[in-house]
Amino acid sequence: MTQAVQFVWNRLGLILWLSLIAVVVILTLIDPDKRSVVPVYRFGVEQFLSHMPLYDLNSQAGFLYAPAFAPLFAPFWLLGDHLGDVLWRLAGVGVLTMAAVEQVRRTKDADRIWILSCALFVALPLSAGAVRNGQATILLAGASWLAILAAVEGRRWPLFLWAAVALVSKPLAIVPLLLIGGVFPAHIPVLAGATALVLAIPFLFAPPDYVTELYRLFAELILSASVETKTAFVSADFAAVFRAAGMELSDQSAMAIRLLFSLLTLGAALVILRWRRHEAALCLAVLATFYMTVFNPRVESNTYALLAIPFGIVIARMIRSSRTRIAGVGFATIVFAAGLTGVDRMVHKFTEFWFKPLLLSLVLAAIVATEFFGRPRSKSE
Repeated sequence: MTQAVQFVWNRLGLILWLSLIAVVVILTLIDPDKRSVVPVYRFGVEQFLSHMPLYDLNSQAGFLYAPAFAPLFAPFWLLGDHLGDVLWRLAGVGVLTMAAVEQVRRTKDADRIWILSCALFVALPLSAGAVRNGQATILLAGASWLAILAAVEGRRWPLFLWAAVALVSKPLAIVPLLLIGGVFPAHIPVLAGATALVLAIPFLFAPPDYVTELYRLFAELILSASVETKTAFVSADFAAVFRAAGMELSDQSAMAIRLLFSLLTLGAALVILRWRRHEAALCLAVLATFYMTVFNPRVESNTYALLAIPFGIVIARMIRSSRTRIAGVGFATIVFAAGLTGVDRMVHKFTEFWFKPLLLSLVLAAIVATEFFGRPRSKSE
């Protein structure tokens, strides 16, 4: 293999990732509303600035974000459909890419560029839909990951910033922030401050009575969305696996399982933090994004973009090791294939809700056991 071919090969995933971004930019400039959720964000800004209702409690669609999201998106709205939508997508994917780069920079692997490139390649199918649609999920993934990195390293101001951005992007950010608080109690005041800032932001742009009513309706919306069996929405979470097997979980059973696995997630994080301190950020990112998807009662297929790159980095490291290379290639194939179910209509219809939570749960269990618990400790650990 010549040096030129080796250079391209080592960066193939990165090249394809940048190519995806370029294609999305072109498609957005051609028709910003096609296959896009951004019109919902524009609607939210328009309603907020006009002091009109944001939420429809009788619908599972529409604006499903915290009141602070409208002021966050307002600058993009002001730039117009074409430029604003492009910059919104670039902001989200830019933050996520930065988080991946920062994580890889902190690994002990010598070939960091290849690790990053391989991770992006594995993550492409799972991430492409959310990037194309302009979903806030991408910004959430990057901001919560950067918050985790800042928490592990004790950098309070970056933690404050990225925790606030994550919370504004989606209320689901409460999962990684609670995990950070559970593992690093000293950071709880910082997280509380970021939460207070996010709650206060809407009051800077709208009358207090209007914002207070928004929060009341938003709380109702969140509570109603947490019980998927009473709505038209069908979640692609762990309960979908039981439904596919002909077993319908009760609301109480589903909640008990979520609580149980929240404790198991926290316990695993604490053990791994003590066992492999230098890998705490990657461990927390993997565990948090897994819980945000598989145990989220409002999870959609595209939401699995949250865990694509963190999983990809762990898998790429496994491929680089002769001890776990075969398993790593197998896991890479599974994660890559999990994002391709929408290519064929019949396959998508058959696998839409249960396939991803089932396969990715198995992958999570395997990589945690293999990489975080099973790998021999070095003398520096």
